[in-house]
Amino acid sequence: MNLLIREADFSKDRQRMTCLFQEELNPAYTQQRFNWCYDENPFGAARSWLLLENDGETFIGVATAFPRQMYVGQRKLSGWVLGDFCLRSQYRALGPALILQKRCLQDLRKNSTGPIYDFPSSTMTAIYSRLKYNPLGRMVRLVKVLKADNMIQKYMRIPILSKGLGLILNSLIEYNEKWNANKNPKLYFEEGKVLCGQEFSELANKVKGIHGICINRTAEYLNWKYAKNPLGSFEILKAKQGEELVGYLVTSVSADEGSIVDALGINFPDVVKPLIFQQIKKFLRQAVSTISFPIFEGTGWFDEIKKLGFYEREPGPFYGIFEGCENAIFDGTSGEFESWFILHGDRDA
Repeated sequence: MNLLIREADFSKDRQRMTCLFQEELNPAYTQQRFNWCYDENPFGAARSWLLLENDGETFIGVATAFPRQMYVGQRKLSGWVLGDFCLRSQYRALGPALILQKRCLQDLRKNSTGPIYDFPSSTMTAIYSRLKYNPLGRMVRLVKVLKADNMIQKYMRIPILSKGLGLILNSLIEYNEKWNANKNPKLYFEEGKVLCGQEFSELANKVKGIHGICINRTAEYLNWKYAKNPLGSFEILKAKQGEELVGYLVTSVSADEGSIVDALGINFPDVVKPLIFQQIKKFLRQAVSTISFPIFEGTGWFDEIKKLGFYEREPGPFYGIFEGCENAIFDGTSGEFESWFILHGDRDA
């Protein structure tokens, strides 16, 4: 099988790429999503590699890298998150996928000194294994139950008993969460739709170096990622001391499940922890049944969040590459950082 690979020219290829994504990734993939992901990112345009039949015209597959400005310790570098990898069904043998992903990584590492990371599917983990990459660890959805009704109904089939027990347990959960409410008298909270000003860029600059490898969460990036996102609706909860922004959570709600998709704060115990409790109070008012906080297990907050009553669900692999060091958490020379700060919002879309 003779196959060709070339880098995509979005001015010519976007329509056929979108059609391929609709056919092989997601039927709901729209041109609006493509424009938002590929063109409007404040950190720059995406790069894609096309796998073609030897006629040079027939699209077989796509691999894409989306730019992210990242802090590595105190250093600001240009990194990439991988996504939108797909092949036509008749070409999903390991060979075509392997040569496409290998070319993508080779070109990125040739022209970039920043981190590259991915949240691959189970199929993609086999490709990474053949390329001699191992996962850094697990991306884990941490979950906390706020309403016991669904859990009780699953195990208790007598409606009158399950309803009564549900009322009792829900009251206990709500009382416990009110008891855990903000104990920091210096904090006050503001909530609303995502609309970020310069204070968010200042906070990102202030905490750089604390979290190891992390995205530079500038105001421009947050507004693009959450205020202009065509794929969902997001709200923000801000924590302030006086007029100073010291932390925030970005959240979404789907049906009766609430999610924390992004967060930042000057520290966990005095800022992020009270933010989580404040968000739980809000979710309780909205009759949300569970709250999810997807996070990389190597992130410093992971164990602290579990202590707040969150438990682990549905782990998946996380891969990170930095400065040509396979599977590297750090480059072994600077000693500036120990971990990757990775949350759900750090995905490609």
